[in-house]
Amino acid sequence: MEVTIGKLISIAVAITYVIAVFVAGAPLKAIGAICLALLLPLGLIWFPDEIGSISGYIGRGGLITTETPGFLITAAGWFLLLGYPVLLYFVAG
Repeated sequence: MEVTIGKLISIAVAITYVIAVFVAGAPLKAIGAICLALLLPLGLIWFPDEIGSISGYIGRGGLITTETPGFLITAAGWFLLLGYPVLLYFVAG
């Protein structure tokens, strides 16, 4: 696994989210929930090839027959890390 600039930026964004929640005065339980929620997008950004190579039977009749390209996995991670919160901000705000 190679550490790239994109991976370092994703960690910086995640740390910024945690600091922002802390500065906003949220309880420790909320900070823990944010940290857990950040695991999915960070995992998608940091390990796209490993996640994309998963194939086979996935339960309830689901079958993955081809690998997913790593750039699509990474794009989904960036959407969850940046796009979804921005979208929620504009819809709720």
